[in-house]
Amino acid sequence: MTEVLKKLLTEPFNKFDLKSNFISFEEALYNLNKNYFLNKNYRELNGVYQLVNFENDKTNSIKNFIEQAYPNRFVDVELFLSLFNDADGLGTHKDVEMDNILQVHQGSVQVNIIHDKVYSVILKQGQAVFIKAGVKHRVVTTQPRILVSYGIYI
Repeated sequence: MTEVLKKLLTEPFNKFDLKSNFISFEEALYNLNKNYFLNKNYRELNGVYQLVNFENDKTNSIKNFIEQAYPNRFVDVELFLSLFNDADGLGTHKDVEMDNILQVHQGSVQVNIIHDKVYSVILKQGQAVFIKAGVKHRVVTTQPRILVSYGIYI
């Protein structure tokens, strides 16, 4: 799988299945609430709740796999939760400091990717998209969702 992942990460973007255990809405809400009250690693962005430096056994296994494939790169995991349709979070943006793997754990999202033209990708539970650093994209919630972002710093 490491060679398959490395091939996926050479393109500007790629959609793929990332088989893993899933985070439930209950677990996501628990972690968000805990960090909200601690005023730590938490922020709200236009109806999307973000938790940075997220860790649990389910996401750590994917993070460890990515770190083994790229031993000289730092991987940061962030949890995004939205309970409403059409939540926009960060709007159209590009991450210049890192490549991203966005994986939907619950619900679905539409990812619009701008690279020579606009590509629209729908992600459902278990699906992921890789987006290379510097490629503009926008994630729009199509139904309540939990998305985990694995930022691979360059």
